[in-house]
Amino acid sequence: GIFVTARFEEAQDCITGAESMWVAQKYIENPQIVHGKKFDIRQWVLITSWNPLAVWFYNNAYVRFSFDDYDAKAASNSFAHLTNYSIAKYASDFDEKRDDTMWECDTDYREWLKEVAQETGSKYEDPWEQKIQPQMKRIAYWAMQCVQDEVTQRKNSFELVGFDYMVDTNFNAWLIEINSSPDLSYSTSTTKKLVPQVLEDLLKVVVDCEGFVRDPQRRPRPWGKKLLAKCDSGLFELLQPVRRRKEQKMKQLTQNELASLVVAGKGMTLAKPRRQDAAKVADVPVMDAADLLAAADDEPAVEEGDGSSGGSDDDA
Repeated sequence: GIFVTARFEEAQDCITGAESMWVAQKYIENPQIVHGKKFDIRQWVLITSWNPLAVWFYNNAYVRFSFDDYDAKAASNSFAHLTNYSIAKYASDFDEKRDDTMWECDTDYREWLKEVAQETGSKYEDPWEQKIQPQMKRIAYWAMQCVQDEVTQRKNSFELVGFDYMVDTNFNAWLIEINSSPDLSYSTSTTKKLVPQVLEDLLKVVVDCEGFVRDPQRRPRPWGKKLLAKCDSGLFELLQPVRRRKEQKMKQLTQNELASLVVAGKGMTLAKPRRQDAAKVADVPVMDAADLLAAADDEPAVEEGDGSSGGSDDDA
């Protein structure tokens, strides 16, 4: 289950018991609100190889709105805080408003963002393309890198996962969770349009681009610019293709070779610090966390440059 609480004692109650397995997340203080609704973004990501790492990002996604208007003080109203379809469908008039609970990112949400950016004088003309989606791509690749060495590599296999992001008022994307087996049902008119597209493009990637029907003993395809240029992957984009090519060229170690790896070192004697060096250390000002945060707020913001969490999912 999932719930929102403003009481620390209630969160503590979840850690008692032999079978307590909860993930606690701090609430985002400044979530972006669209027409009074809180929302998250469901993003499809396809992994076709773990070593070398091959992460395909689907260049369209959809927004899932809370059913009730957002109210930060009404923590007990799940319909105002949680955007899961599995929760919203229990609202009394959900069937009449079903199609209002989702937007397509590349059209509806993107156009709304442009209007907000223009009204607020933002430096971004197209926040979706210039900031939010590039952040989502970087986060998706970093997340898969974190588990790359923990997953057993199997040839001719793939996994489609559903990333859930939130966006704050500064157009920052935040990863909420990663869902295995994301729901692909036609829950609304938005998913009825997007799901067939993503399934068709998925087959383009695994059959045409990755060549999973080929003889597994054949040499893997070299992932250079020429192959990507002629490969029709639909709306799926291969993240970090240069890195994949480099990993592909690296020698793959066997389990016996991995087991024999050792780290060798030798001892060293630390030199006694000189008196003048000790005096320099004493002159260094000591700052607490509050001082550091205040100093960071005074510095001009630097925009991050562009670079090329999970369980079974029962909501779309």
